[in-house]
Amino acid sequence: MKFHRPMRRVSMLGLVATALSIYQAPQAIAQTFPSRPVKLVVTYPPGGSSDLMARVMARKMQEAWGQAVVVENKSGAAGSVGMEYAARQPAD
Repeated sequence: MKFHRPMRRVSMLGLVATALSIYQAPQAIAQTFPSRPVKLVVTYPPGGSSDLMARVMARKMQEAWGQAVVVENKSGAAGSVGMEYAARQPAD
């Protein structure tokens, strides 16, 4: 039976992929995040429980990151308007 040969090849490819990803990790960590204010989009109107939780989270994120976190409410169509707005924002 030559069952072990393909498994050995797959294992070796996995080992090489892991080694390459470990090699690249320090370069990814070197980037500063966030470098500009963060927008937190809430898909429901202001004053509700979702808005309240988003503002509490924004305050904690701001303390942890040392960067401004802005809460934006985009309500309508059961959250579809806010999700579309977030999806169309420029990439970071």
